[in-house]
Amino acid sequence: MKKYLLSSLFLLLISTIGAQTVVVSYNKVKWGHGSEYNAHVKKYWIPGADKQVEEGNIISYQILGHNMGDEWNDVVIYELKDYASWEIAWQGMAKYWRENAPDEERKMQMRRILEHKDNIYSVRHSKNKK
Repeated sequence: MKKYLLSSLFLLLISTIGAQTVVVSYNKVKWGHGSEYNAHVKKYWIPGADKQVEEGNIISYQILGHNMGDEWNDVVIYELKDYASWEIAWQGMAKYWRENAPDEERKMQMRRILEHKDNIYSVRHSKNKK
């Protein structure tokens, strides 16, 4: 049984290693702190993400505003060529944020977030009309 599970895991990793990757990042932002949160994102996160698009590490990204639904009121979707591109893009965005947002401002932004989670997907099928 153990060999079967390890073999299955290995095959899963091999089959998705070069697959297009989508990362969905969710935040629960404290009620009443949306304006400050969004201003911080606009000033300190978007320029770093834009740089990663320009460098070819991110294909596209979208920052979604919450109209209605569940408690995750900030969602960012990143589309990437593969998982390795995500690792490079993430390091670049985090570095830009650390170098450009003052320490106290970064701490304030983190206090505005109640919870955070990421989901990283391998795209199995996609179709778009561009």
